[in-house]
Amino acid sequence: MLLLRSYAAVLSTLGLLAAFGSAFQPAPGLQPVSVSQPVSAAATTTTGPAAAARGVISRLSSCPGLLAAPAALTSKSPLLVVVGASFTAGVGAAQRNEAWPYDLGHLLGWRVVTEGVSGAGYVNPGRLGLGPLSHQVAGLNLPRLEPSLIILQAGHNDIGASLPLVSQRVASLLATIHRQAPKARVALLTVFSRRLDGLPAPIGVTARLTDSAIVTAARQADPDVTVVDPLAGRWRFPTLRDHLHPTPAGHLLIARDVARHLCGAAHRPLALRPGAVRHRPNTTGSPARS
Repeated sequence: MLLLRSYAAVLSTLGLLAAFGSAFQPAPGLQPVSVSQPVSAAATTTTGPAAAARGVISRLSSCPGLLAAPAALTSKSPLLVVVGASFTAGVGAAQRNEAWPYDLGHLLGWRVVTEGVSGAGYVNPGRLGLGPLSHQVAGLNLPRLEPSLIILQAGHNDIGASLPLVSQRVASLLATIHRQAPKARVALLTVFSRRLDGLPAPIGVTARLTDSAIVTAARQADPDVTVVDPLAGRWRFPTLRDHLHPTPAGHLLIARDVARHLCGAAHRPLALRPGAVRHRPNTTGSPARS
């Protein structure tokens, strides 16, 4: 009986990995190449089906929409900084350093630094008052990090907040980022929303209004900003029982969809700002935050 149970467990694991393998093939137009080095050394300590599935994702051999620093001019890969809420903090991931930003870093072959606070937004301070995003950005010291790309993931926690205040906070944060990291490009990952049958319409309307306020304010503040809008795109991915936060599989799918928006040839190229090809590596030796 013990032998039969062990055999069944092996079959179950193999079936799960096969499902991951079919679900996380690179999106159309994204050409993969095998990679032997992980983005973060911490990621090498993880085990289990989620970690094995993560190995299915391969680094992109080309990303026409995202031009990185030439390898000859930098001793390290470019740096991706992600500042956001619970999705960035790793809620639902097997480990915090396996949230979607690290999967995205793996796809791009870039280094990753994250600053995630559950409940945070452009207005909402979030858990223990560690937000909002402006406070999180202030603690990163962007001039020292010199990121090539900064992604702001927020919006759901601001649903219901004053729309003029949300707009003002978005514009102010983008202005701060451009002062502190003038060579970096900025992308926004906006509102995620629960997908429940029978969800009252007013909540849906409020979510759309908040999403629209964020997108409009960002584009007015920075015409070159890249907007990735899960609400407008009706994104679907595996979630926890709250029908909002992604499972480990959901984190992988989010990373793939963000990569599609950044790298898709149909989108305007996200070239780095003038001088960014001279990106200097972070020499402080500080570990990535999550």
